[in-house]
Amino acid sequence: MNIDTKTKRMMSFLARFIFPTIITIVLFLTALFLIIIPIIEKNNIDRKKEMIRELTTSAGNVFAKLEHDAQKGLISREEAQRQAIDQIQNLRYGHEMKDYFWINDMHPRMVVHPYRPDLNGKDLSTFSDSEGKRIFNEMVKLVESKGDGYVEYTWQWKDEEKRILPKISYVKGFAPWGWIIGTGVYLDDVKEEIASITNSLIQISLLILLLISVLLFYIDAQSYNALKKQQLAEKALRDSEEKYRTLVESASEGMFMVLEGSLMYVNQTISDMLGYSQSELSGVHTEEAFTWLETSPGNECLRDLLAGRQVPERFEAHLESKTGTRYDVTISATRIFLGGRSGFMAVVSDITHRKKVEDALSASEEKFRTMANNLNVGFFRMTTAPDPRFVEANPALVELLGYNSRESLLAEPVSTVYPDQQEYARLAVKAGEGELRREVTKIRRKDGSLFSASIWGVSIYNDDGDVQFFDGIMEDVSDLFVREEARRTLLAELQSTVMFFNQHFEDSHATGCITTTELQAIRNCSPSLLLREISSAQVPDEIIRLNAIQPHLIATFIESGAKPQSVNSLTTAINDAVRKKFIECAIEQLGTPPASFAFMVFGSEGREEQTLHTDQDNAIVYEDVTPEREDSVREYFLALGKTVCTWLNDAGYLFCKGKNMAMNPELCQPVSVWKKYFGTWVYSATGEDLLRTKIFFDFRCAFGDAAMVNGLKDHLIRVVSENFRFLQILARDILIMEPPIGRFGKFIVETSGDNRGGLDIKKAMVPIVDFARIYALKHEITTANTIKRLDALRDLKILTDLSHKEMVQAYSFLMQMRLTIQADAVSSGSKQPDNMVFPKKLTSVEQHLLKEIFTQTKNYQTRLSYDFTGLPGDV
Repeated sequence: MNIDTKTKRMMSFLARFIFPTIITIVLFLTALFLIIIPIIEKNNIDRKKEMIRELTTSAGNVFAKLEHDAQKGLISREEAQRQAIDQIQNLRYGHEMKDYFWINDMHPRMVVHPYRPDLNGKDLSTFSDSEGKRIFNEMVKLVESKGDGYVEYTWQWKDEEKRILPKISYVKGFAPWGWIIGTGVYLDDVKEEIASITNSLIQISLLILLLISVLLFYIDAQSYNALKKQQLAEKALRDSEEKYRTLVESASEGMFMVLEGSLMYVNQTISDMLGYSQSELSGVHTEEAFTWLETSPGNECLRDLLAGRQVPERFEAHLESKTGTRYDVTISATRIFLGGRSGFMAVVSDITHRKKVEDALSASEEKFRTMANNLNVGFFRMTTAPDPRFVEANPALVELLGYNSRESLLAEPVSTVYPDQQEYARLAVKAGEGELRREVTKIRRKDGSLFSASIWGVSIYNDDGDVQFFDGIMEDVSDLFVREEARRTLLAELQSTVMFFNQHFEDSHATGCITTTELQAIRNCSPSLLLREISSAQVPDEIIRLNAIQPHLIATFIESGAKPQSVNSLTTAINDAVRKKFIECAIEQLGTPPASFAFMVFGSEGREEQTLHTDQDNAIVYEDVTPEREDSVREYFLALGKTVCTWLNDAGYLFCKGKNMAMNPELCQPVSVWKKYFGTWVYSATGEDLLRTKIFFDFRCAFGDAAMVNGLKDHLIRVVSENFRFLQILARDILIMEPPIGRFGKFIVETSGDNRGGLDIKKAMVPIVDFARIYALKHEITTANTIKRLDALRDLKILTDLSHKEMVQAYSFLMQMRLTIQADAVSSGSKQPDNMVFPKKLTSVEQHLLKEIFTQTKNYQTRLSYDFTGLPGDV
């Protein structure tokens, strides 16, 4: 390539790529600094102003409510104003919970200011900000003229008196009391946000510019390399064409190409087979080359191929040479398109010799099969290791084993007819080694009945000296053993039946009998029988053994289509029965309790929403006793908790990793300590406290003094009602847990590990459970079950009928999906039940419903945010 050509290519490259890129960057930066950033600044200020207007209006509604109560005579106006002052001075919002409201009157005189108590009750008519602006006079004028509005001034930064910053506030008058309420935001916050956005945009722009420069250099380098590779590829193509032609010509298989019905190419192998030279066949229409085809039987696929119709990828056919010699061949054809013309390329393999051998072998096999069919004993041929299977069976063997046809027997593995798999493995190895002579063993018929059989035979070896088949004879020799076997079986069945009647029907008379096998089947699918047996169990080991049936019983109910609430109720009933029996056994072992107590359960146990994948969450509360009895009483109940929790772990209810169990000394306490716990968690509201409330505030009495537990519930409701700040903080914590769906409707799944591509359906249910809990605490609903809480919220008109129905349906769908995947794990036995759902394995309908539920859950969280924090959306 000469210098002029390179220069022209470079100029063309600059004109097509570089100049448009530079212009695009300039336009982008111009739009960024002259249009986008000013719009963002204006929108940010407007958003802040709208926020403080909504917050002030919401806070002002407190005045209206109290004035309404005063007019009705429920309280005096002075008491109404005092309550208003108490609520407003403690009301906070914002990320640090330091933003506040203040109240002044129309004089103006300060009624209350959280951070400037020195101004409370003082005349503000002469008060000025740092720039000399009499801000409170401005507020009075604004309210007198318009009723509300915005005022800009300078003021101290929240609770920092020496830090003065520009501020914009929204004020609104309350005419019945002559009061003005207001709140505001600092303009420096807006400027910092704009500066942060500007810096980020500049950094991104510089990064884009750098990437474009690197990309341009890379494109230019790739263009040069592409040209070099193109030249090398052209040379390699010429070389490969020559090598391919040599390879095709020397191939042992025949090849020919047909385009639009004409032979365009044949290799030397086909030319020699048909007895024509390559020049004689090249360009000849297929009708002239294959004149014998129309009268040749069994060549339908070849005729279809030449006619352009669809054929199998590989098929057998016949070819005839110029002299009339017939060849058996297999043809593999591939459709091709060259120069706008369609056709195919065919590879031809000569199988004439193989077909002759197969025909001879088939004749021999037919003679052998005729002989075997005439035998009056069972004859079979089977393959040997690694997976022995029947390949031949005569009518006598089919009849002996009780199958309907030879084909149904051949479809079964040899291991099917052996009840003893160890015996089968031993005989199979001996047959594979060519050493099986005469063996007597048990054989199973199609109907499951057994008989004694004598088996002997001979091994057939392949060319390498390995055993390939085993031909055997099977005879029924049961008559030698049948009487003794029948006697033993009858005695065993009668013994099983007598034991059953003696234990369960002492005063009845027998009208039939049931075997232990049938009894076990009944137990595996009868919850009432299981509950009765657990209740009548005498020792913990018996309870543990009985409870092992539970996962399979619950899985059966799930697979039969039971509703999730019914499954939860059944699981709870069984778990409660097991726990109650363990506690009774422990009390019998340890002696009478020294004080009144209750065994409480929390979390999913407390909500009666346990599944097949659960651990323990429990505690003990006992009555307060005199100081001299404290140590002995605590020692008894700790021993009780340790004993019961250990038995529960042995029965499949695993120890809680967080140690939230009655065997933990912190959770085995008197009533007074539990009340102190609840008060501390509510008033402190630390991160650890909030985590505890999500577990311990869903509780119920599982055994013992229910009145004591109900008293704790009443105490909790009272403590929460006295501290609305706790609900605000709890709401902020709840809103952190979002449903696993992105902004564009894609599932958020695990990206690594064994659960890659999956999502935890239990975590996806948490926002609905949290929603029901926080509203139940606010509205003094004592039940712990999520569905019952939602029902109560509907009855109190907190939820509309439609919202209630949507939330119940969403929760039930998620619970059904969770139970189904756990039932599948139990039924398959492939793994322990868990809560992982893999969206790609769901149907399109299930995926759509899941996305709709997750989207609707975000709407529930938006309402929760408004109701408890006063802010929309994420907090």
